[in-house]
Amino acid sequence: MKQRLISGEEIDFADEYIRAEYSKLEDIKVVPATITFNSKLVIDCGNITCECIHLSSAHSDDSVIIYIPEEKVIFIGDIYNDDFYNNHHRDLKKTEKLYQELSRIDFDIAVAGHSKPVRKGDILNFLSKFL
Repeated sequence: MKQRLISGEEIDFADEYIRAEYSKLEDIKVVPATITFNSKLVIDCGNITCECIHLSSAHSDDSVIIYIPEEKVIFIGDIYNDDFYNNHHRDLKKTEKLYQELSRIDFDIAVAGHSKPVRKGDILNFLSKFL
């Protein structure tokens, strides 16, 4: 981790929280994914469908939301945040694209990564401040 900080591959913020979560960094084991997808993966769970959708994001290039159409709920994690690894830069083109993509999804509630669930209008209003 020290080497990753020195090289700039990692930031102090992540280091602090990783160390809070793991008392021994050597306990972290990165396992390659067994399933990958490019834009969308649909998982039939019986009475519920999980749509894993890659969307544009200023936060990271690999942001994925989970959409549950039967419940009109999406799990968005940190997709609406800025880029912590780039001095909190917010790519406005990616933010605008995310706004457009979320506008087209039929959901009522968004479950974010670090806050209470929010209504669709509230997340769109937040993003619209950057447009």
